Amino acid sequence: MSRFRFSLVSWPPGTVGPGLVTRQQVFLAAKTAIAAGLAWVAALAADPHSRPYFAPLAVLLVVQPTVYDSLSRAFQRVAGVVVGVAAALAVSHFLAPSGWSIGIIIFAGLLLGWTARLGPQGAVQVPVSALLVFLIGRATPGYGVGRIVDTLIGAAIAVIAVLLSPSAPGPDAVMAKALAPKGIYVFVVAPGWVATDRVAKSINDPAVLADQPLGRVASPDEVAEVATYCALDAPASLTGAILDVNGASYLRS
Repeated sequence: MSRFRFSLVSWPPGTVGPGLVTRQQVFLAAKTAIAAGLAWVAALAADPHSRPYFAPLAVLLVVQPTVYDSLSRAFQRVAGVVVGVAAALAVSHFLAPSGWSIGIIIFAGLLLGWTARLGPQGAVQVPVSALLVFLIGRATPGYGVGRIVDTLIGAAIAVIAVLLSPSAPGPDAVMAKALAPKGIYVFVVAPGWVATDRVAKSINDPAVLADQPLGRVASPDEVAEVATYCALDAPASLTGAILDVNGASYLRS
């Protein structure tokens, strides 16, 4: 019966319907929606008289499947907003709203973002924030500061949501991806039981030895050999790897 049903509905693994989205995408959408709602509540608590729509908007733009990408977007968005607001406040005393002034702000904002190497997200945020503050901030006191605060709250909640989600990669994966372009490589040495003085009584326990295919636990020298290999001889393409030193007592799937 199960084969017959499969032949009728051959959806790709992980999808929730024919031609629809994957379970991972549904989870990401739910996580983003919950974080956006929390960002609105938090920003409203910070200023009950505001309409903090930039807080959930920041969540929407920051939340990504990985911690690294989310942190990168959070930094770019916050930096872009801060630079854009500062630029708008600086020129608002000299320029009046017009076609020329809008063009100048967008031109200068993009150059500022690119010069600061903020990345595509941050570079665009500079002229966007500058333009909004330049046009709307004139009639709304505190608009620029409110935009920064809302963005900070939204970005922080977005990053926390990604860090707390079960699918978030560990700090080793985040560091490996972030540091690889700088020529810094990250390896994780993950020993199981090791024959040290602290566990000298436990390593001879029959229950412990029953889970050791080698009939013994790892020695400190074996762990040190792996660490030395990572520090001196491991190839760069191995960065991000987790090296288990447990004699096959635990195998990663």
